[in-house]
Amino acid sequence: MSNDALRAAFRRDGYLIVERYLPAPRVAAILDAVEKIYAAEGARAGWEQPAVAPFVRRLCNLFSKGDLFVELATDPLVLEFAEMTIGRPVTWHAMNAHDPLPGHQHPHQAIHADRQSWRDSPAYFNVLWALDEITAENGATRLVPGSQRRPFPATELADLYAPVPGEVLATCPAGSAVLLHGDTWHGARANNSSGPRRILHMGYTRPGAATQYEIAATLSPELRRRLAPLSDRLVLP
Repeated sequence: MSNDALRAAFRRDGYLIVERYLPAPRVAAILDAVEKIYAAEGARAGWEQPAVAPFVRRLCNLFSKGDLFVELATDPLVLEFAEMTIGRPVTWHAMNAHDPLPGHQHPHQAIHADRQSWRDSPAYFNVLWALDEITAENGATRLVPGSQRRPFPATELADLYAPVPGEVLATCPAGSAVLLHGDTWHGARANNSSGPRRILHMGYTRPGAATQYEIAATLSPELRRRLAPLSDRLVLP
């Protein structure tokens, strides 16, 4: 599919799945880094935003935890689609690892749009990086094509957990990127498999909007100098 076709599909549907965008060795390196951070942070993992269910392994603010993550957060394709959604420049809002553990009986996530949680953000963009294969069994996110042009789902739906007409599942191989407009309706599903479903969530918003947690103080002067050439596109928190 051409770049023009990819852009048109994103504008039409409010999301785009780019399969196997990351080669296998890069995925393996990111997984290794993620697991080392889990081990190092131990019981404190995800401490920057602790209000998460106990059956989910979580890390937060990966912008400050290694160059592998900074490279993802400055990826040219990601910045292009962030600018399509938000305008130029954009800024980082959050970068988290999310791993719902298998074998836990818990409900699917309510259908929602990311920007409904960040009402001070006039526009929002999210990327889901699949570090494992994402299947129907291990909880592929459900997406509602074209819903970025509708009001937030709570104003239209009586049951946010029920299937939505036209919804699809974002199944994809490891290394894929799911590019998501911040107003697109979606919701993760329970992991009913016997293995992990490790995903990185990477959010962008407009400069000046509140971030999900403190980011600015965690970015080193060296990183700020290194990313200064991108300042017309990416304003660091």
